[in-house]
Amino acid sequence: MTRLENPDGCAICGAALPEDPPDVTLPEGFTLAVTPSAGSGVRRIAFCSERHRRDWLDGYRGEWPDDAVDDNG
Repeated sequence: MTRLENPDGCAICGAALPEDPPDVTLPEGFTLAVTPSAGSGVRRIAFCSERHRRDWLDGYRGEWPDDAVDDNG
């Protein structure tokens, strides 16, 4: 079973999710503990739009557009 990371809204903006939201599926961290309550090791991150999914993937991969603003400096 896949665990939905944020079931209440888009991972980027928090907006309500459409019926079949665009998503990204990632493996969770490896664990040695095998228990009945252990998850599948997969998490699903959902977005309100394909644009937010692409933006999140670009950031995850470290690919930033040249005109991106750095808020840290």
